[in-house]
Amino acid sequence: MKEQGESRKAVLEEIARIRKGDAAWEHVLNSICSKPLDIGCEAYSMGLETNLGDARIFPASYALEKEVIGSLGLLLHSAAAAGNIVSGGTEANLLALQNAMLIGGVREPEIILPKTAHFSLTKIAGLLKLKVRTAGVDERQRAAAADIDRLINENTAAIVATAGSSEFGSIDPVKEIAEIAVKRQIYLHVDAATGGFILPFANRLGYGLPEFDFQIEGVRSVTIDPHKYGLTPIASGAVLFRDAKTCENLQNPSFFMGTPAHKTFLGTRSGAGVYAVYAVMKHLGEKGFMAITQENFEKTRYLTSRLKQIGFSLFMEPELNIVSIRVRDSAGLVKRMEEAGYIISASKRAKNVIRIVIQNHVTRETLDKFAGLLKELDK
Repeated sequence: MKEQGESRKAVLEEIARIRKGDAAWEHVLNSICSKPLDIGCEAYSMGLETNLGDARIFPASYALEKEVIGSLGLLLHSAAAAGNIVSGGTEANLLALQNAMLIGGVREPEIILPKTAHFSLTKIAGLLKLKVRTAGVDERQRAAAADIDRLINENTAAIVATAGSSEFGSIDPVKEIAEIAVKRQIYLHVDAATGGFILPFANRLGYGLPEFDFQIEGVRSVTIDPHKYGLTPIASGAVLFRDAKTCENLQNPSFFMGTPAHKTFLGTRSGAGVYAVYAVMKHLGEKGFMAITQENFEKTRYLTSRLKQIGFSLFMEPELNIVSIRVRDSAGLVKRMEEAGYIISASKRAKNVIRIVIQNHVTRETLDKFAGLLKELDK
């Protein structure tokens, strides 16, 4: 920090120059997040000075969070849902598993994760001192329910299923896994950080994708990330529980009278994410999200068709808006694509497979350019 401050204009111009060093959204083909809608950004800025950890000072913002959770609950088929807007999928998964531990009361708790579960869950297991048992997956990278059943023992405190893996877009058979969870009386959490804002609208459009949420008996909590396919600014994730009773133990009382107990990992929480989610959902409505979802699926089909036309094969047919492509040299291709100005991802587990994420900011023109570069650079 310099002794003498600089003008507002100089500081903001410097920040603008710094931001130019980041990738332009139109060339980002590997991100589960997208360029947020303008209305979400404006609403986000309006909530920046609020603190959801202090309901006495910000009662309107505190109440709005409950309203937003109610709207998300209806989207996930639970009018009684409880929960919070949080920093993202990692915090949401952390709270869900902490809740499972509080309910289960197992002395040496274990959790069962599919091989394709998000890496945040392994991180969380370390924090909560949980032993992880890993279930296998089928050829479409979906959790094998029979393997989950086989891994259950007296220490199993929770099972996690994924509704849209960030790696391949795979949807675990949540209904089948839930039947096991109900029969064995085990907490089931669904990580729908990727698919939570896709699946409800895709199924209303008639895509017939698997059920994953509270309409399935046995699903106790769900992670959903508005700052992914919900098109809100980062950070605005969410954790939802089936009802208030499900998460009644997840409370951290304040030192002060009149301050509600905190149910999130963070104490001081900006209400910015709440305002952003409220604004985007209010602005787009169901029809707006359905239109965006339809367009994303059409762009996904467009890309897969183009790839096959120019001689490329897929690692697996996409269920959601993530396309996995077999290539000659994934590591080299990622480097050459980045030199050409395009950001893609390469799988560490599937040899010579790259991953393209179809998001709101990705256009058909960009996909055409990508396909041309892919044919040219995959050497």
